[in-house]
Amino acid sequence: MSILITCELGGFRIPEWVASRDSAADRSAGGITAGGITAGVPDVHGPWCGIAFGEADLCGREAAIQLSSRLQVPCLLQPFSPALVDVTRPTESRRVFGARGRQLSGTQQARLLDECYHSYWRRVEAAVTQILEHFTFVVHLSVHSFVPHRKGRFLRTDVGLLYDSSREHESDLCADWIDEVYFEFGNLRVRRNYPTRGDRNALHGKLRQRFSADQYVGIEVALNRWWAGRSSTRREEAIAALADCCAETLGLPSSLPS
Repeated sequence: MSILITCELGGFRIPEWVASRDSAADRSAGGITAGGITAGVPDVHGPWCGIAFGEADLCGREAAIQLSSRLQVPCLLQPFSPALVDVTRPTESRRVFGARGRQLSGTQQARLLDECYHSYWRRVEAAVTQILEHFTFVVHLSVHSFVPHRKGRFLRTDVGLLYDSSREHESDLCADWIDEVYFEFGNLRVRRNYPTRGDRNALHGKLRQRFSADQYVGIEVALNRWWAGRSSTRREEAIAALADCCAETLGLPSSLPS
C-alpha cells in the first residue's frame, strides 16, 4: 500500500496566452507577469489564506505539502488557478470555468480544458497507475480547505473526510482515522462526509471507475480555514496529528519526523 497526496485548487499560474489578453490595468491589479505566473505570492500562513487570489486555495496547497512531507509520500499540485478552470468538476458543469475562464471564447475554453484540466487528470491517473505497479493498492488523499460559513450558517467541523459511502474501504478508513484522531488529538473535530459528500468530485469519480475498490481508495481531506488558514503552533500540531494518525490507521512505519 502507498499514499498519493494531491491538491486541485491551490494553483495560481495563468497560461501566458491567457495573461497576454489582459489589459495593462488588469495586469497591475492582478499581478500577472509576462510569463503567465501570478507575482507576489502571499504568505500562505497569513490569516484567511486561500482567499487572496480569489478562488486559489493556498492554505489547502500548503497543508498538502506538509502532509506529504510528514508522511514522506508523493504530492501532486495543480499549478493553474481555479479562477480559470476547476479540475474537481465535470466538464459539463456550469461551474467548471471560474470567473476568468468564463471570459474566454469557446475555442479558448477548449484549449484551457486541454492544457489545464485534462492534462492534470492524466497526471493524477498516471501517478496512481505507477504506484499500483509496485503496490497492491493506493490511498489518494486530495487536500483542500473550505470557508467556515455558508448561506448564513457556520460549518461546524475542523476537518471533513469525504468519501464514497458505497466503497467499503473508504468508509472503514475514514471511521478508523477519526477514531485515531479522537484518541491522539481530541480537540480536533473531524466529521465524515461533511461539509459536502465525497462522491461528488468528478476526478475521484473517474478514478473509481478506472480502478477497482481493492486498488484505489479516494479520500478528500477538507480543512476549515478558520484554523487551517492561520499561522500557529496548534495548526502545525493539528496537521502533524492528521498525518501521524493516518499512518497509524494504515499501519505505516512509525519512523515519522517528530
